[in-house]
Amino acid sequence: MVVDGQHEQDSIGIINWDVNSTLDTAKSNRAGLPAYNHDSWSIQQALASLDSLYPFDPNEMAIVDTMTAVATMKLLGVRDIYPRLALAA
Repeated sequence: MVVDGQHEQDSIGIINWDVNSTLDTAKSNRAGLPAYNHDSWSIQQALASLDSLYPFDPNEMAIVDTMTAVATMKLLGVRDIYPRLALAA
């Protein structure tokens, strides 16, 4: 992850598990709602594609990914972090 520039101390973070969706952070920033987004579903898909080369427990990787995202957001000064879960069909 590369992070540069100014960071809003009064922002929110989203851990996104809703597949094929993302938060438009540019739009939220323009609206005065600074936010950080982490698409966990995308990370899990990328890791699954490497499973034949580097076998791992997907549940453990999901935990590590979420912990890393939360820690990074907190270090950036994110005030609140929320999950975005997929809606039932």
